Amino acid sequence: MSETLTPAPPTMQRRHDLDALRAIAMLLGIVLHSALSFAPIPWIVQDSQQSQFFYYLFSFIHSFRMPLFFLISGFFTAMLWRKRGLLALFKQRSKRILLPLILGMWTIIPLLWVVSISISLAQNQPDSKNTISNKSQVAVEDGIWQVSRTGDLAELKTQIKAGANLNARQPNSGTTPLGEAVIGNQPAAVTLLLKHGADPNQRSLDNSTPLHWACILGRAEIAAQLIDAEADVSAQNNYQSTPTDNLEIDWPTTRVIASMMKTEFDQKEIEQGRRQISKSLGNEGENIADALFGLLFLFPVFHHLWFLWFLCWLVVGFAVYAAMLDSLNIKNVPQWFTASPLRYLWLVPLTMLPQAFMGIENPSFGPDTSVGLLPLPQVLFYYAIFFGFGALYYDCKDVTGRLGKRWYITLPFAVFILFPVGMVFIEGESKLLNNLQEEYHRFAFLTVQVLFAWTVACGSMGMFRSLLHQERKSLRYISDSSYWLYLAHMPLVLILQFIVRDWPLPALLKFTIVCGVTTISLLISYQLCVRYTWLGNLLNGPRKRP
Repeated sequence: MSETLTPAPPTMQRRHDLDALRAIAMLLGIVLHSALSFAPIPWIVQDSQQSQFFYYLFSFIHSFRMPLFFLISGFFTAMLWRKRGLLALFKQRSKRILLPLILGMWTIIPLLWVVSISISLAQNQPDSKNTISNKSQVAVEDGIWQVSRTGDLAELKTQIKAGANLNARQPNSGTTPLGEAVIGNQPAAVTLLLKHGADPNQRSLDNSTPLHWACILGRAEIAAQLIDAEADVSAQNNYQSTPTDNLEIDWPTTRVIASMMKTEFDQKEIEQGRRQISKSLGNEGENIADALFGLLFLFPVFHHLWFLWFLCWLVVGFAVYAAMLDSLNIKNVPQWFTASPLRYLWLVPLTMLPQAFMGIENPSFGPDTSVGLLPLPQVLFYYAIFFGFGALYYDCKDVTGRLGKRWYITLPFAVFILFPVGMVFIEGESKLLNNLQEEYHRFAFLTVQVLFAWTVACGSMGMFRSLLHQERKSLRYISDSSYWLYLAHMPLVLILQFIVRDWPLPALLKFTIVCGVTTISLLISYQLCVRYTWLGNLLNGPRKRP
């Protein structure tokens, strides 16, 4: 009687290049979030030393990092399914994605909320260096803007008699005296300025009007004055937002904006004021629907862990895809469809569809972020394209590495041509772009964004395959630790940004301190508290001490 041999379960060939690239994409998240306090954009902490360089750095990383991450995730998802089956895929993804998300929602996210709220309150204390009092401490230049914000009517009348320009924009913030009076909550000063000819529709640097600020801060009495003075209720700023839209901004964002304005704020007063403004504008029915939408889609439930929630949705979608391929007995995908440059002919137009619904209210280079309880459909569809392409790419069996083969050409093209062109589109500094009709301008901008994301993603895969295809212990360690570093980094980054915000040091040096201290601290915690524990087993599988 012959002995029946049980075949050994198939093993998965490790892709060391993609492991390393996925780790780099994770760690770039620390760089990206560390840069935010030094960039002139809304963030919880506003550093005293800011530079446009960090806005460019943020835009550059943001535009390709998560598309690349989801592309690699799709590749490894297809690999796991083909090697071990759908049931094993669900078990592994539940352990590595769903459980860490649940644990993070009970630990890291509450800690992040505590840190964020504490920092906001600290920045709003009367004795804080970064906060002003409506009566005494004012972080604006001396002159018409200062007395408008503090409501010093006697001095304001003196300034007006002396011929002060009531529509002049403050050099730093770009707000007008009327805007400063709104921010400082000075109805009497608003009355005086309007009486003497202040324009209620005069724009600030971002094209916001005083009514925009009144709606954000819930200044109901002042909003009524501005509307009576024929302020434009439908005026749009650079973020395509009207004053009415500003009534629906969520509280965390409101808190950040109020902190940036360096004004005192109270959540109940702002919400009550917004309701009064909304009632006077007759938008109560619309506001209920908008509030429900904001609660489900916009409220930052997951914060920086949103990508884990997206992966849960995409794995469920992948199961449908896998069942369809099994029913059709499809095992391979033609290489010309995924690995050759012809892929751009269908990838770019397809990705432009969801991209067209992003950046409407807040133009930026790259995709929107969806941190709410339900994913924004356009954002989920956008990342599903990258995830799905990664799965298709695995099935094309690109053994020779056709994808990204000429990375030494495509990557410089993306970095030195596509990205600068994208920044020009946002800033509108080119005469050529100004001469383009609006619809062509939008189409060209979408094309540049999408082409940049795909070029960098595919080029990076080609570069890492060419240079890092063999296993290296140092990169393997970084790959293992990167998951923990990204999950835990946000509270520490915020604390460090708050600590260094007033240091009289160059922004680049402070940014390096925040990045370096965060990374080193979390690497130590990974080695001592995570790597050889149940948590390390959950995140990366079991590791044995040497």
